[in-house]
Amino acid sequence: MRSLLFAFLCLPVFLCADVAKDWSRNAWEGYKPFAKHEFVEEALHIFDVQAEKGYGWRRITLHEGSSGDLLQVKAKVKGKGQAAFQLQYYSAEQTWLGVDPTTSSFALEAEWRVIDCLLNIANVKNGPTEKFRLTVIGPKDSELYIKDFSVQLIPGIYTGDLVFPQHWQVFAD
Repeated sequence: MRSLLFAFLCLPVFLCADVAKDWSRNAWEGYKPFAKHEFVEEALHIFDVQAEKGYGWRRITLHEGSSGDLLQVKAKVKGKGQAAFQLQYYSAEQTWLGVDPTTSSFALEAEWRVIDCLLNIANVKNGPTEKFRLTVIGPKDSELYIKDFSVQLIPGIYTGDLVFPQHWQVFAD
């Protein structure tokens, strides 16, 4: 179904993100051998990352969101190397559509610090996004401690999968 929604009241939606209850390891073959993990001081600790593609952890819950919406993610992190937030997209029927090619990367340091990332929800070539899943990924030999998530969905003014009519575009092809 093609749609273009106009959100006149752009009220943010807060999404619960308890790292011990709402997250699981991504079982993708590229992350084997799987990194070790533990829960320490209310934080997820991912370490001993030996897979060539690194590691991936994902929210268990799918959330509703469309192309044009924004996701603001805040968390306390520390560790070594780098990590990134990335989105996986799903249809309304919860069919996996693909992974967003863009990420929101951040450097990890020895001391705790708060990171604040904005992710744009987009459509992928397999169909319009109706739901999404937040993931955190990192490269080989990195180490991550992460806790105190705050996830906020900010509805876009123009969302959906219709393109603007050609005569509305200033620089039309």
